[in-house]
Amino acid sequence: MPSAVTLPTFSDEEILLYETLNALSQAISARFLAGIGVADLAWPLTAEGNLNMSVHNITGGKQIWKFVNAGNYDTLQEALDDAGANGVVLVPPETTVPAATAGHALDNAVSIVGAGVSSVIQMPSGASSDMLRVSGGRGGGLYNLTLDGNSVTGAHSGASLTGATNYVISNVWTTNFTGSGIKVTAGMVSMNVGGLCSDGDAISMSCTGCQNMNLNNVRLKNYSDKGLDFDGGGSTLRVNANNVHTETISGGEGIKVIGSGAVGVGSSAEFNGSNIHIKGATGSVDGLVLGTSADALDRVMLSNVSVEDATANGATVNAGRGTITGCDFDNPTTTGLDLDTSTNVNVSGCHFSDATNGIDMSDANCDGCIISDNSFASVTNHVLRGDNTSSERGNAQLSAGGQQAMFNATQETVTNQTNVKAMTMIIPANTLKAGSVLTCHAHCTQSGNDTARTVQLYINDTGHGSSYNQGSGGAENHHTWIVMIKSATTSSAMWYALSDEAAKATENSYSNTISGIDTTIDQEIELNVSTVDAGSVIIRQFVVIIQQGLEYP
Repeated sequence: MPSAVTLPTFSDEEILLYETLNALSQAISARFLAGIGVADLAWPLTAEGNLNMSVHNITGGKQIWKFVNAGNYDTLQEALDDAGANGVVLVPPETTVPAATAGHALDNAVSIVGAGVSSVIQMPSGASSDMLRVSGGRGGGLYNLTLDGNSVTGAHSGASLTGATNYVISNVWTTNFTGSGIKVTAGMVSMNVGGLCSDGDAISMSCTGCQNMNLNNVRLKNYSDKGLDFDGGGSTLRVNANNVHTETISGGEGIKVIGSGAVGVGSSAEFNGSNIHIKGATGSVDGLVLGTSADALDRVMLSNVSVEDATANGATVNAGRGTITGCDFDNPTTTGLDLDTSTNVNVSGCHFSDATNGIDMSDANCDGCIISDNSFASVTNHVLRGDNTSSERGNAQLSAGGQQAMFNATQETVTNQTNVKAMTMIIPANTLKAGSVLTCHAHCTQSGNDTARTVQLYINDTGHGSSYNQGSGGAENHHTWIVMIKSATTSSAMWYALSDEAAKATENSYSNTISGIDTTIDQEIELNVSTVDAGSVIIRQFVVIIQQGLEYP
């Protein structure tokens, strides 16, 4: 027998209230003393009907939600119908509930809640539709249960969501669907997915034309097509992904997200990913794809992402802006990171290993990207692959106030580091000041041509730097220029000298002044090292180190 509930006795000072409140206290106490049955528990859950509390009764209560146990019904549809709008269908543990062959519509914000992985809704043989379908409405969700596709043919999906808002998927396992475990289509405004696990689906989760997608604690494996396949489809797609793990031995891309339109042509899709691990891919596909040249993203933000064992590139990115920091690209078949047509993407603090190429920036439209403080190991071809003909491609850029910019950091077991005939670094306005010293270093090789070629440093597209005779027949030389800023306000204010003693002793010429520079240090300054004439010179590395505030002669 339950104990009495002790409520305060009200004071006579509250003459207008104490009798009523004391009576209410006694009624509640008596109700508890009399024992609480199933009917009493049902009322707080449904807030429906009347509650008899002796003198003070509650009548005409309105339903807020209704819980039903799917195990008490012959079919899942009967349970859904009884739960009604905003209701909840409970799937007990160790229970498999067969779905109808035509699937089920969940259009009234009904939720299905299980007790863990042993609470199962299973697609029957001969199914003719996606198993659970949500179309429009606001609210509802799937919680703590397994959706089993039973390997039924027909490319059907476990849950198909269209046009809903604020739908929640939490701690859901999907398996053995020949379509997608979770399929989201046009008009989905907002969706939160937490604790999604997928094993053996064709596509773990697909999304077309949705807007706000939040993913957290997602584990996907053994997919035969893709892990996450998101297409902005002309919508304003925003994907936030945290703590995502994908792994396959026979499938395609771990994550693929595309927008609508090329870089700078209207695409507004974004991907923000952190703590992501992508392992494996087959069929010569990339592990991670964020935008294509035709359907790029507006912005990409990646941190602490690792991609390994991709059968093409580790990652391909087509974005108008973004940052990629602290990421690891290991053992791709071709390139660790292909920036393709990206612009204004900052790549720093990343590691590239066991790849043919480290970073590819060779596309004619790739420009304005910042590459700094990355490391490379066992890259057999190009650490940074730039363009072969144009100095406008494969740009690197110094951050304002930065002390050093490098196309690549110290590397090991690297052969042909870059395959470019020009490298450009842009120093932002007001980075330099009077007394600043720039040490510009180029490492070049001449591959198999007996004709000597010229390598020159350019400042703002004009060949003010010294010209070096690179040599012939496979020569390998290091060329260094020192540029000192003598004044912060006037043009023709730079002075430089050659510091390559070996080069001075041979055929290289140099002078001690630079004249006619067409900008001042409060404007952007471009440094470019390139070959003056056609030939087979390869610029393997271009490094600029800035030292501030030194004295000059």
